[in-house]
Amino acid sequence: MNRILSYLKFLFFRCPKLVWALFTKKKYLDKNETYYAELKQKGKLGIALDQLRHIFKWHQLEQYYFLYGFDVKSYKSQKEYLDYSYFKKRRDYLNNHPNKYEIYSYTGILRDKFYFSIFMEKLGFRIPKTIGLVTSDMVIFGKNNEIKSLETMLSEPGKYICKPLDGIGGIGIFLIEKLQSGELLVDGVKASYKDLQAKFSNARYFVQERIDKQHEKMSALYPKSINTLRITTVRDRKDNEIKLMGSMLLMGAGGSIVSNWHYGGVIINVKNDGSLDKYGFSLKKKKILSHPDTGVVFESFKVPYYDEAVKESIRCHKMFYGVHSVGWDFAILPDGVMFIEGNDNWGMAAHQMVSGGLKDKFDKYFK
Repeated sequence: MNRILSYLKFLFFRCPKLVWALFTKKKYLDKNETYYAELKQKGKLGIALDQLRHIFKWHQLEQYYFLYGFDVKSYKSQKEYLDYSYFKKRRDYLNNHPNKYEIYSYTGILRDKFYFSIFMEKLGFRIPKTIGLVTSDMVIFGKNNEIKSLETMLSEPGKYICKPLDGIGGIGIFLIEKLQSGELLVDGVKASYKDLQAKFSNARYFVQERIDKQHEKMSALYPKSINTLRITTVRDRKDNEIKLMGSMLLMGAGGSIVSNWHYGGVIINVKNDGSLDKYGFSLKKKKILSHPDTGVVFESFKVPYYDEAVKESIRCHKMFYGVHSVGWDFAILPDGVMFIEGNDNWGMAAHQMVSGGLKDKFDKYFK
């Protein structure tokens, strides 16, 4: 009875709104949104039929329709892809209910960057040096849990990165540099400690030493940000072994200091041998063969220390025995890899965009 009522509610209330949005919002039927202009595209009718089918099956529009290339793919090919809401519900359930014996959720360790850094340091994994935690009332925790002032915490010349404690997607990140002269720069602009206090007043921030030097090959791709390797691992529920779900490289672009898609960055699939696919994807430039700023050709590029990163992600995931799947972010340094963060709320949309549908792996590891 509940299912029938739920479907009737969808049919008479939500469905008309979705159909209205499909035909009134340009982005859903605009062929200029394509990432595959070199291929034969469907007409507006074909696109609309695909979306209507998605609405009736999943009760929502496919927001990643053009990113996944559905405008050039058959319905059979589309069935290899996961719906995001369906994936998210199962991912979150398994990450918070790892098995029938666990009664706690361990995802908080990953979500709180301060706790994550403590956890990782104690286990001996390589991460950027922790400087402190800045709360809204300006209490600073530094070495040995000492309460300090901003001036004391930033007494030495150096470069620091400040992240909202539970932030995602690079939102809210800013940089501090303390010069030898004693001057402060916030995102490259001269600032006072009063300015900095105002900057910190809106949220709790985690402060780390900024990674100053990445591997020369990674810097050649794009030098203004630390280009990050995302490796997603999953716990096989049959044998409890950690398996590789997929890998991709995130690069900054267009002057951005973060390697994030929404800030103009580039995302590309990483193959099992560490080499890049032929095409990368950019929100602005769509599908590209080379980096838009540096001109580095993707197909000829191989990620340094890729095998080491895979081994470290699997080794680390074993320590997070209460979490089913994790997206690990690495910096590639001149002498090896360094963890930046782990994400239990990793997104499958980017993986499907760069490497194809994940339905087979989902059925194998998540059902």
